[in-house]
Amino acid sequence: MQESTSNNGSVKAIEVGVNKSKGSKIEPSYSNTTELDRFRQEPTEQSSTMKVIVGGIRLGTLKGSQTSFLPIGEVTVLDPKTRKLEKISVLLSTGTSVSFIDPALAKTLGLRTIKKSKLQVHTVLSEEVEEEMFCEVKLDAWDAEGQPLSWTLYLYDIFHRTFTLPLISLEDIKFMRQNNIVADFNRKLTVKPSIQLGCDQAWPIFGSNQSFVRLPSGLRLLSTRLGSLFIGRIRSPLTDRLSVDEHSN
Repeated sequence: MQESTSNNGSVKAIEVGVNKSKGSKIEPSYSNTTELDRFRQEPTEQSSTMKVIVGGIRLGTLKGSQTSFLPIGEVTVLDPKTRKLEKISVLLSTGTSVSFIDPALAKTLGLRTIKKSKLQVHTVLSEEVEEEMFCEVKLDAWDAEGQPLSWTLYLYDIFHRTFTLPLISLEDIKFMRQNNIVADFNRKLTVKPSIQLGCDQAWPIFGSNQSFVRLPSGLRLLSTRLGSLFIGRIRSPLTDRLSVDEHSN
């Protein structure tokens, strides 16, 4: 699946240091949350590099109106201070080779650096080049069904953009009900992702069945481990849209 972006989307090339050394709900299990302590070790720096092409969006530099709806879902994490479960928004970026997390979230969750790699970030349509050591952390979370997830993510301070999620039309809702399609409408209208998951770890989120349902509005419905994702563009303005509160009942 190709990633949808706004008109100001960007493509980046990154040099990444290589490590040469060695439907029912399921309640989350907390037995693995203490495994984070195993990664509280002195990070090692990697010297050799390999270049990979990264397509996607630079969350902190996008301007203008949003012209398409990107695949944004949620995972559940455990805040170690409050011992409460929290929902975190995740942007699936299949055109990106590596995955990132907001440093502020990593700090809140008490994630420790497990490795450092030298990244050289080139942003297309810009002469700016970022080159520095990036920290890598491990995150344990749960998907929409309460099943465990484990990701390795680079800390990157690019998560400044708020995204709008589509309002679902009456026509789309009627179509889904007629075809016995189950989807979650009880969603926020705007989200600010704290994780951008690249294709190194995003594909398993789509599951073995990576097909989608095309809705009458032009939107596409994806069923993923992060919930029901409505992506793409709305074909034409619709006047019969419902608010989340109206069509979630």
